[in-house]
Amino acid sequence: MDSPIIEKANGSTDHLTNTDLLEMKKRLDDELHNLQVAHSAVNQDSQPCDIEELETRVHELQHQLLEESNIHSTQELLLKRIQASRTLHDSIFRENTDMGNNLYIERSLEKLELTSEIINIYKETLELQEKLNSQKLANLQLHKENTEMIQKLQTSRDKVHAIFGQVIHTKNYISLKKELEVKCMSLTIYQHVIQLLSVGIGQDWKCQPDFSQLLPECGQSLKLI
Repeated sequence: MDSPIIEKANGSTDHLTNTDLLEMKKRLDDELHNLQVAHSAVNQDSQPCDIEELETRVHELQHQLLEESNIHSTQELLLKRIQASRTLHDSIFRENTDMGNNLYIERSLEKLELTSEIINIYKETLELQEKLNSQKLANLQLHKENTEMIQKLQTSRDKVHAIFGQVIHTKNYISLKKELEVKCMSLTIYQHVIQLLSVGIGQDWKCQPDFSQLLPECGQSLKLI
């Protein structure tokens, strides 16, 4: 169930003041911190379902905190833009200057041009802020997906270990293992016999066609003692 903070955040934010947003962000930070502490405390002895539920809750709060931060940043930029516009408006239209003065006209044009540049800068800033927040949301989603994939991988590894632990105790595995051990032992004896025969003959086994074909079947090349 969503907390009162999230229910409030899901509603209209048109009437929220800057102070309200800061207070909401602080509460979300506190709740997220408490959940992370709780997650760290119960990570060792909690059931898997409890841990997954807690991690899901942490991701939801991180996502909500990022959205609230986005709203706060946007409103803060809009407030600065309004204040700058008012300052320029007061500077242009409340000066007691002769309208026919060329210097006044030049200054007014410069201020208008400056105002246009400021508006363009704010527009670009808002666009970049939106892109940044979108990238943060995408990174958060990727982090969540990576966490889920790691959990699935760990689950698969646990299953493989469990299956292997069961297989090594089956009759087929034990029988196959013994059969391979007997074959390896027979091959070792076979190698020693061939080596003794080659030494007893007193001839270079490399010159004997039979030995040249027989020795590679032993698994390795043998040297005369």
